[in-house]
Amino acid sequence: MATAIVVAALMIGTTVYAAFVIGRYYFDTKPDHSKLFIENLSSDKTSFEEYYGLPEENGWKLVNYDILSDSTMLNYECGEIKVTFCQNIIHEGNMGNINTEKADPEPVSLYEENDGFILAFREDWCGIFWIYDGYLLSLDGNIAKDEAINLALFTKTIDF
Repeated sequence: MATAIVVAALMIGTTVYAAFVIGRYYFDTKPDHSKLFIENLSSDKTSFEEYYGLPEENGWKLVNYDILSDSTMLNYECGEIKVTFCQNIIHEGNMGNINTEKADPEPVSLYEENDGFILAFREDWCGIFWIYDGYLLSLDGNIAKDEAINLALFTKTIDF
């Protein structure tokens, strides 16, 4: 009987844990946010070899940016739409906190199966995270899920 209780508890624990794993992403969920962890691979970059952003020929205007040794943050506008595009070096440990208070991470496959996830806060506001070329990329703003996925697919290398 004790064994059955332990097995049942392990199955429940595994089921709950599995609900918070998407591809290489692991989420330590809190009431108003989640800590994001990513499984490291040898192909992940340890420094910036190139920078990624949105194509300006599609009407996106880079209005300001911040470049650090392990991350970038680019703010773009296209008409009334405003988005923040980030690029991060993938490292061991907590990659940062994400807002999961009003949205659950949904898996998305852009270049590989489950290489990203999306957080839809409203019909017109979401964020998307994906791994590309050894970097963690993210985009959030006043856009719908389909628009976020399209922008992620149109990401390109940029020069400053």
